[in-house]
Amino acid sequence: MISKKFLIATLFSLLSATTLLASDGKTFEIEEKPFGHEMNMPNQEAIEKMQKEHLDRVKNYVNKPPAVKDISEAKSYRAFYYDPIYRVKEDIKTLDGQVIASAGQLVNALDDPTIATACDLIFFDGTNEKHIQWAIKHPKAKWILVKGSPLDLEDATDHDVYFDQGGMYCKQFGIECVPAKVAVEGRRILIEEIPCED
Repeated sequence: MISKKFLIATLFSLLSATTLLASDGKTFEIEEKPFGHEMNMPNQEAIEKMQKEHLDRVKNYVNKPPAVKDISEAKSYRAFYYDPIYRVKEDIKTLDGQVIASAGQLVNALDDPTIATACDLIFFDGTNEKHIQWAIKHPKAKWILVKGSPLDLEDATDHDVYFDQGGMYCKQFGIECVPAKVAVEGRRILIEEIPCED
């Protein structure tokens, strides 16, 4: 049988060991700063400055995008056609599997009346007063700049103004000179480069 003295001695030694463990060893304060605290340090000014500079660059780009390259002023009249017909490479299906265009089929986007009526476009230089006066004579067309500030011209004329970013439309339609007019003629698109009258 276990004696009471042995139990008391064992209990006493366990309590002593626990006390020693709890108080033994040196502790240190945590010196690492929380991550969120670092973001509010003096570097916050540098971050705010970078954000403002970025916002200014974006505003400047939107207000005056880079001019479309390799576009000159029309000196003589030129007219040509763009054929929008293309051959479907693979079946085009709706989400429920219905085939709306088969592989090999010729498709003309102008067969859709909503697309055909949206194809009344004029391209011009928004920094050239003669071009602006020419555009004003085409109030129903969509105005597309190749140079200048679309926002400033919108404010001055109260007409929606777009910009051919990267010259995507000029390349697609083969436009080399402005002012230019793009309009539907039958199942093709007529492109005219028209010099401004003096």
